[in-house]
Amino acid sequence: MKIKPFYIVIFGIILIASIYFLGKTTAPEKKDTAIGGHVGTPPKTVSTIDIEAVIAQAKNNLKPGEIAHIDSLTHQLKSSTNNIVVLQQLIKAWGLAGSKIITAEYAKQLAESTNNGADYAQAGDFLVTAFENAADSNMAKALSDDAFNTLQKAIELDTNNIDNKVNMAAMLMEGRKQVMDGVPILLSIVKKSPNHLKANFILAKFAVISGQNDKAIARLEKLITLYPDYTDAYLVMAKAYTAKGDMMKAKATLQTCQKHLKDAQAKAEVQQMIEKFN
Repeated sequence: MKIKPFYIVIFGIILIASIYFLGKTTAPEKKDTAIGGHVGTPPKTVSTIDIEAVIAQAKNNLKPGEIAHIDSLTHQLKSSTNNIVVLQQLIKAWGLAGSKIITAEYAKQLAESTNNGADYAQAGDFLVTAFENAADSNMAKALSDDAFNTLQKAIELDTNNIDNKVNMAAMLMEGRKQVMDGVPILLSIVKKSPNHLKANFILAKFAVISGQNDKAIARLEKLITLYPDYTDAYLVMAKAYTAKGDMMKAKATLQTCQKHLKDAQAKAEVQQMIEKFN
């Protein structure tokens, strides 16, 4: 696992988040995604991702056998009448190959083929993950738009799926910079499901951005108690302690984080963070 930078959102949202968290706390009345409505206007254009170019680049990192298998499936997709099975196999193949963007693209195609709520939920989750790992702002924007549209369809098909709503809130806040639309969705979710991992984590992350470090730490301490192996929580908590000027606790938090990491590269990256406190 490669440790992602904490500031994965554009700096422009910091001001918006500060206004929301530190100023007015009552969101304007509107239909929101948490109850099955629509927040904002979804993009009307098709995806701007050049998926063929992404595939060509991804193949440079694959073994000949992997390429042959994927090429065979791709050929079948163009000629088969049972695209659902082939798409499922392509999702699995590209997932094993480690390409989040291509996996998400085929998951989206599967959902569009089946019009099934579970498939749309899977595609939305893959797209959010791909967005969070996007290499540049243009790709992030395209993935954000795809995720937003896909999650709206997922919510329309299954209004009871909490994870869809959390992912939608993440896209509103991180992808579209609509912080004041996303926060009420998350607050509504944690009110009903106080221990929801991702909803609490996003709220904590934005609390740090808005300067509410004590609130963030309290929320993250609860998460770590419930999910001790969720290392992202330690990283954000260390950021909160650093912002408070408590370098000893920040360092100790990173050291605890390191103990829960399994990946050697991730351990090394956290070690580099720890050494900055020496």
